[in-house]
Amino acid sequence: MWFGGWLRLASCGSDLSSCCSSENANEGFVETIKALPVCDVKDNQRFWLDLQGFWYRETDNRCVGEVCENRLVWHVQWDVSETVTSLQAVTQDTVVYKRAGRVISGVVCWHAQPSISWNDGETWLRK
Repeated sequence: MWFGGWLRLASCGSDLSSCCSSENANEGFVETIKALPVCDVKDNQRFWLDLQGFWYRETDNRCVGEVCENRLVWHVQWDVSETVTSLQAVTQDTVVYKRAGRVISGVVCWHAQPSISWNDGETWLRK
């Protein structure tokens, strides 16, 4: 499943060494959707299929929630008023969502264990 992600990254011109290394984790993040680079997500269904499952914070291993299709269902422990958040694929390695009036963007790294490094400083791991 993750192999397809590697192919998508190559076709989009993304650099795994810059998006996935810890010293560069926040490079290239943007604050608004308009500032994101344009890349045609042709295989959108495959993109979302590769993100399905439960995601956990890297720092403390707490469950963030579950990605179902293109939505994040927040885990009950976060006690959020809107329990489902829509996710949007902007490029073949960038996903965004809006929460509390802020646009949060993340770079997806397609390793054996996929991760998303968000511009708010968090990193999530799919397990």
